[in-house]
Amino acid sequence: MDRIDYAQSVILARVYEKRLLGKQKLERMIDAPDENEVYKILMDSEYSKSAAGVFDVYGYVQLLNQEMSRIRDIADELLKDKRILEIMTLRYDYHNLKVILKSKFSGKDLSEKFIPSKNANPQTVQAQVEAEKFTTIKPEFATALKATIEEYERTKDPQVIDIIMDRYYFEHIRALAETLDIQFFRDYILGKIDFYNVISLVRMKRMNKTVHFAEKVFADGGRIQKSKLMSLLQADVDKMITSLKGEAIGAYVVKGLNEYRKTDSLFTLEKQSKRYLKELTKDARFITFGPEPIIAYILAKEEELEAVRFIIVGKLNNIPADKIRERLGD
Repeated sequence: MDRIDYAQSVILARVYEKRLLGKQKLERMIDAPDENEVYKILMDSEYSKSAAGVFDVYGYVQLLNQEMSRIRDIADELLKDKRILEIMTLRYDYHNLKVILKSKFSGKDLSEKFIPSKNANPQTVQAQVEAEKFTTIKPEFATALKATIEEYERTKDPQVIDIIMDRYYFEHIRALAETLDIQFFRDYILGKIDFYNVISLVRMKRMNKTVHFAEKVFADGGRIQKSKLMSLLQADVDKMITSLKGEAIGAYVVKGLNEYRKTDSLFTLEKQSKRYLKELTKDARFITFGPEPIIAYILAKEEELEAVRFIIVGKLNNIPADKIRERLGD
């Protein structure tokens, strides 16, 4: 990778970064009297560029999908190595794979839940799943689909769809990241895997799941060894803290588990996961030459999209502003 090739792209990324909504506008949206006012605020921002065919707040799903597609086009223009964009968009592909299988097993048409993808057209993948012939999709997708279908047919348990797909998703992005000479990106993905595994550990303990079940849940390739996670399946919170505090994400896990002990909510760990990943991203923003500032911008935009979606849904469901603010955290 020749970092100097990214000089112009970094300049553009900094321009786009300044067009993010920012805390002030998000606060205005949270405090808005209703969902219509939220929509007006969005239309006074970059989101107006993605409003084709959307006439009010009730078309927010289409609006956010179109904004996501617009940002992907920008990322495609800025990123010289397309593997980076592939890694960053794979979570949407695996979301679509989950939707396809849930539709298949439930007999319901869930196509409105598809997220547009350049890696794999969801309708094409769905047709191949129905035909049981995986001819044109990525081998990683075919492997994940076959494994999930086999496990579902064996157990008839719908929750295995999310479990198996999540595991294959993390293994897919880790394998791709290892082919890139970008330490920040590898650290970011390893952090995602480790937090996914720790949150899964606590969730499975709450549900009294067996070791056999846990083996199918934990993703490979994180910094925390699966054997350590397996040994903590029956442990109390104190033992988890003692065992995990020395890990790369240890300080954040300790905070999350201490808060979890008080609240009994997994959201405390999810919040610490976001804080850890955001800290990693901070330094990447200020690298002069290389893809890191572009990656940081895309990650910030994805976080913004999630926040906007949550605010709109909150307003549509009459959730008080303080509850929305509490959930969004930082």
